[in-house]
Amino acid sequence: MSFITGTNTELIYSMPATGANSSGPGAVSVILSGNTTTNPACLLPPLNSIWPMGGIVGKSLKVVARGTFGTPASSPGTWVIGCGLNVSASQATKPPGIVLAATGAFTPASPILSITNGEWELEFDVVVQTAGTNAGAAPNSNLITGGILTLGAGNNAATTGVSAFMVGSASAISVNPSINYFLELYATFGTGPASTQLQCDQFLVFGLN
Repeated sequence: MSFITGTNTELIYSMPATGANSSGPGAVSVILSGNTTTNPACLLPPLNSIWPMGGIVGKSLKVVARGTFGTPASSPGTWVIGCGLNVSASQATKPPGIVLAATGAFTPASPILSITNGEWELEFDVVVQTAGTNAGAAPNSNLITGGILTLGAGNNAATTGVSAFMVGSASAISVNPSINYFLELYATFGTGPASTQLQCDQFLVFGLN
C-alpha cells in the first residue's frame, strides 16, 4: 500500500500458523515464532537484495508480532520478550545471536497479573544507518532499532490498563548485508507456575521503501 508521504510498504513475511505454546515453561528460553516444517522460520533476504547498496541508508524494516498470554495470580517469575537474528547454522538459538529488540527482564504485575485471556503486541522498526559493503566485509551495515511491547486483557472493554515496555538498541547493531538471517521471536522465563502461558499468533515483517 502507499501512504500520502510516498512511502511504499511491502510485506516480506507473514507467519502462516500460530507458534508453539510456551505453557508452564519453567526457567527456560523458547522460540515463539514459526520453527517447524509446516510453520517455517522467517528467513530474511540479505539487506543488499532488498535495497541497492547505494540507496540502503535510511531504509527500514517494520516488525510486528501479536499473540496471547496468561499469568498466574501470584509469583509469575521474570519474563523477557524479544526478537533477533540467527545465522543459518544457529537457527532457533534462543536468545538469538543478534538481539534486535527485547524488553529486559520484567515481572508481570497489575494490571496484567492473574489474566487468562491476555493479548500482547510487539512492534519495532529497524533502520539502516550505514551501508557497509556488498561483500559483507568490515564495516558491516549498522542498524538501529526501537519500539514497544504492550500487554493487556483481550476482548474486554471493561478492563482498563496495559503494561508497556520500551524495546530497542541502545547502540548500533552490526550485521552482514550480504547474507540471510533467520528473524526469530523468543521469550525467556524465570521459574513460574504452570498457569504461565505465552503464544504468538501473528508475526509480520514489512519493508519500507
